[in-house]
Amino acid sequence: MFDFSEFFGGDKVRPIDFLGLTEDQTRLLLDSKYGLSKTLMEHYPDVTKRGGGPNSVMKAIIVWESAGRDCYYSDIANALDVSEDTAYQAMGKARKWIKSAFSVNVEHAGERIFLVSNQTLAQKAERLDGHIQKAARAIEALQSDVNSIKQSGQVPVLPGTAGALLAGYEQAKQLEDAQNS
Repeated sequence: MFDFSEFFGGDKVRPIDFLGLTEDQTRLLLDSKYGLSKTLMEHYPDVTKRGGGPNSVMKAIIVWESAGRDCYYSDIANALDVSEDTAYQAMGKARKWIKSAFSVNVEHAGERIFLVSNQTLAQKAERLDGHIQKAARAIEALQSDVNSIKQSGQVPVLPGTAGALLAGYEQAKQLEDAQNS
């Protein structure tokens, strides 16, 4: 196959880096309907444009922003007349660009793609809390086994990171108890 890389930059396309915007500047961009896409096209025309217009990833970002930064891959696919797989791939790259340029997370759950919000953060925190509670119960069971082995006159041996995890858990519990007293 013919190598066209010398005609369009090949692997020499510059990466999208953090733009150094303050929180207030980023908030202003997010308040604007097409703030992210316009800023990306302004700062990275060589990466975001093809010919005289936006490339496929930028088109996906524009459609996503027009939908309020919360829509389904099928919405993007229908608007761009592409498959859902193509929309998914384009938004995968878009998520990386937006994270790199603005330090803003774009999440996806199932077929939905959206900007992280306090609501989605709370949902993640609730899921994490459930995992932490399960881990705490497992650590307490491990601690009980360690105490039992010590009580029987043996030296407990914890392979891998279990020992460090248990020691950290014990310290955290002591700090928590000290704060609560």
